[in-house]
Amino acid sequence: MIGAAPWLNYSEGQGDRPQGTPYLRLVVHDQLTALLPMTQIQQVLVIPPQQLTLIPNMPAVVMGLLNFRNRIVGCLI
Repeated sequence: MIGAAPWLNYSEGQGDRPQGTPYLRLVVHDQLTALLPMTQIQQVLVIPPQQLTLIPNMPAVVMGLLNFRNRIVGCLI
């Protein structure tokens, strides 16, 4: 087990063998939760909203842009 973080979920097995697939749980808001398999995760970033560059006239799902390691990354809800 990597750690006891609320966004990590491991099914508990018997002995040293975990059962089930580990996944990352993202709670976007009260009624929306996303589950991503840990095999597909490379890195998790927690970014304060003030670090995003807002884009005018975009749909509400687009939070903005972020310069991360000299790459421009689009941030979606």
